[in-house]
Amino acid sequence: MNIVHRFLIALLSAMLASACFAQSPPGSEIASGAVSSSRAVDTDTVVSANSAAAASSSGPASNPAEASDRGFTFSSNFTGNHDSSSGWSSVIDSSVRYDFNKVFGVELGMPYYLAHNGYSSTVVTRINTTPPLITTYNALGDLYLKLHFAAPETSFGYSATITGTAPTGDTSSGISTGRPTFDLNNHFEHSFGFLTPFAELGIGDSSALINHRVRRPYTTLGPVSHYKAGAGFDFLKFFNFEGSAYEDLPIGDQKVYSHLFLPSKTGRLVRTINGKMRRFARETVDTGQGILEDNGLSSTLTINVGSHVALTGSYERSLRQSMDTVALGMSFTFGRAAQKPQGQ
Repeated sequence: MNIVHRFLIALLSAMLASACFAQSPPGSEIASGAVSSSRAVDTDTVVSANSAAAASSSGPASNPAEASDRGFTFSSNFTGNHDSSSGWSSVIDSSVRYDFNKVFGVELGMPYYLAHNGYSSTVVTRINTTPPLITTYNALGDLYLKLHFAAPETSFGYSATITGTAPTGDTSSGISTGRPTFDLNNHFEHSFGFLTPFAELGIGDSSALINHRVRRPYTTLGPVSHYKAGAGFDFLKFFNFEGSAYEDLPIGDQKVYSHLFLPSKTGRLVRTINGKMRRFARETVDTGQGILEDNGLSSTLTINVGSHVALTGSYERSLRQSMDTVALGMSFTFGRAAQKPQGQ
């Protein structure tokens, strides 16, 4: 293990230790994406504009509510992910975030793959033979930096997240593209009682940055636009259900890094998985626009357990790739963004 990997593992360990011992400041009124009693959101939109508006008020700077707009948040997400192509994977995603005010915040984090499945990159098989999946343990993901922006005074609840990554992850197993990547996501929402419709649109150059809840068995590198629309439903104070439809639309040439490639004497093989020819399992590089376009439906149930812990369950159906993905997770959040559930 080289010096860089040792440094990154030490950074991850420090984040986890900080999360375990950090204390939530009294009077904190803004929820994070992991522990939110208002709605379940991605980690990209940790501070929703509506929540920020509710937590802030005009007044002197010494107001405790305004003081709670500034501070550190430590979070760790433990997720088990199963897709119908490569089976189970498990990942820990830890991050530390600092909010300067209710408008701007900075977040630094890195995922760590405890285990993930794929085909061996050194085994050559016959074209009609499907080899067994092998499990790879202890792999680093790409280090990421996020800039969070919000417009809390707007009626349409606008927030934006700019994400940039450093290529610290493993490219041979499809975790990383081996290059720096970026993504810009715009989020809009408005609450009508227990119902919160929302819409998202963004642009980036990697599919891995579009949805952090779901880990797919491939990663793409190339310009891609993404869209999402749906609604969140709050019920029984501690529960939130979110349903949505999404579209990932490449707008340029794509390079594919997959867990499911196989070597052969003539190059990469066409793989048939679950009776379907999957684009990500048969192409390493495609020079045409539109490769790996994806669309489908997703749903997430979040249960807030106390002020620091949330349980999540997600299901996503990819219509274009004919693939099902299920994710089960537990999130721990400490610091200014930890919110006590309503009614407690």
